[in-house]
Amino acid sequence: KQWYQRRVRVVLNFTTLLYTIKFEMIGTMKLAALTLLLLAFGDCCMVEDAIKQVASEEATKCETVAKAEVAALKVELAAAKDALEDMIKSTKDALQASQEQAKIDVAWYSLHAAAAAACRGSTASGGTGPRGNAVLAKENTISCNAQCAKTSFTACDADVSINGSVGKTSTYLVRVGAFYNYGCSTPGNTNAAYDEVKAADEDVLKGTNKVGYYRFCCCRKP
Repeated sequence: KQWYQRRVRVVLNFTTLLYTIKFEMIGTMKLAALTLLLLAFGDCCMVEDAIKQVASEEATKCETVAKAEVAALKVELAAAKDALEDMIKSTKDALQASQEQAKIDVAWYSLHAAAAAACRGSTASGGTGPRGNAVLAKENTISCNAQCAKTSFTACDADVSINGSVGKTSTYLVRVGAFYNYGCSTPGNTNAAYDEVKAADEDVLKGTNKVGYYRFCCCRKP
């Protein structure tokens, strides 16, 4: 009776171990052998000890696998963190470049609007004609007569050269802009720095510190 009770206790302990650890993590061959020993031949205490040893070995294996998985996960997280930081940096760089380009575009727009106003004030007729008149960036090596003649706005009314300083002034005695009228018949000052097409995009942000002015042709359709 005692022997039977011990065998039942071992079987119960064996069942408990199966629920405690994942069945698939225990070697199938080991379990089969231990089960045969338990049911047929072996001493109950010895079989119970053997089961505990197998369970301990499998638990160690599980711990090793878990540590490896955690290490791999840490590597993945580190890589994801680096990728996220790179994406944030590239987004910031793109935003900064976009903002810088927007400043440049607005500066050129302002200069073009100022050129249109200068042409309006420079024309004897006040800018009349069958349609809206044209302001062209002047090529530094030819006259505005020649440049206007290449378009449908064939009549030149003026050659205006204008530029402005950057930022707010703090004095009444320093110029905030520059202008000149070379006339339509000659190329005038052929300095390439005065040619908007040949200028660098960012030059306009430097105002009169970079170049005295940019030149424009005031062209009208007769």
